Formats: sequence, structure tokens, C-alpha cells
Amino acid sequence: MGFDVPRVIKQVEKSDLVALTEKARTRHLGVGRRIEWHSANVADSSNGALWAVLRESHPQPCYRCQVVIKCSGGIENFLLDVLPDDFERLPDLPEERLVQLARWALSHVPVSPLPAEYMAEWNRARGHGGISSHTPPPPGAENPIRRVGPHDPSLADGRTRDRER
Repeated sequence: MGFDVPRVIKQVEKSDLVALTEKARTRHLGVGRRIEWHSANVADSSNGALWAVLRESHPQPCYRCQVVIKCSGGIENFLLDVLPDDFERLPDLPEERLVQLARWALSHVPVSPLPAEYMAEWNRARGHGGISSHTPPPPGAENPIRRVGPHDPSLADGRTRDRER
């Protein structure tokens, strides 16, 4: 986010997006999605989030904003240029929706794989020569690389893996 843009996240409804898109179009600003797209893909009851990422000065001062909203195809993420006065008029995103947005965004950040040297150390500690040298256990033997969920059935006393740590 730029230094000269508001640090607040705004709530937008479909009607807001249609009006802002029309205003941006008539002023030759970036629209991201056309009004026809909003009409065809965004439910009337949908509301999303809009935040400024950059201040633009040409053809007139505006904020380049990022918009995230549910649509018929899932979640849409696009840019839209918004005039500063119009940005200020939009309601702030309520705190509980801000938390939901943060959780949603963080859930889409992939988990990084272990560095190769960590994986090699792990394999050595488990008695394996490496990832490619792992052979499955013989039939009937317990798999040493067992995947368990948070409620491991082998924990008969009702503990979960989270509480076990």
C-alpha cells in the first residue's frame, strides 16, 4: 500500500460498484469490470471490500483500489479507480468482516515446503535415505509416515494433537 493513500478498508455493495464503475468510465479512469459484468455476475445482496493501493494523478486525482467480492464464479479480485470524495463516502468495513477477510486471505497463502536440508535431516532421523528411497512398509505393518488429523483416533482418552503438544 502506498504512503499517501487511506489505510482503511471500505465495504462496497453491488450498487456502489455499479455507480463507481460508471463514474470511473465517464472520467476515463480504470474500471476493472464493466457494469454489464457486475449485473451478470454479482448478486444484489453481495457486499465486498475495497481498499486503496495507489494514488493516481492522471487524468485526475483518484485512488487505484483493489476490490474483492463474491460473484457467481466464486471470488473476484480486480482494480477500480475511485475519486477521493467517493472513497470517503463509503462505509468502513465492520471489524468482524475485516477479521473474516484477513482469515480468508491468509487461508490462500500456500504453506512453504520444508527446505531440502531439513527434509534430508528428517529422513535420516527416520532411517530413510531420502525422499526417493522411501519404500512403503510391508502389508500389515504400520506406516511410519502416518497422517493424522487434529482428532487422532489413537488418542483414546479424547485428547487432540493440539493439546498433546
